[in-house]
Amino acid sequence: MPTVHLSLPEAIYKELKEIAEGMGIQVTDLIKVLIRDGLRKIREGDNLVVTAANGRSASEELEDRLAYIEGKIHVLSEILDSTLRRLERLESLVSSVLSVELPTKEE
Repeated sequence: MPTVHLSLPEAIYKELKEIAEGMGIQVTDLIKVLIRDGLRKIREGDNLVVTAANGRSASEELEDRLAYIEGKIHVLSEILDSTLRRLERLESLVSSVLSVELPTKEE
């Protein structure tokens, strides 16, 4: 039988343990029951809405994270553009300094 290992926050594990004890089963058996129930709901076409600890749905959380990532990409793009402009100016300055012929000292 395939085995799945997962890490859970302590609070979730405690909650699972309390429920399992109330049902007279082990935590692993409770997790199997919850997985089977979730799979059944998905197969039957029910919307399986996963909510985060703050009560928001997973899609809302993902939308927020996507907006944050898009904002970070915009900021990084602006920084990159600014850096490239400064690099071009620096290259121009170096080029102009190198093109200047210095007088040589004749002996």
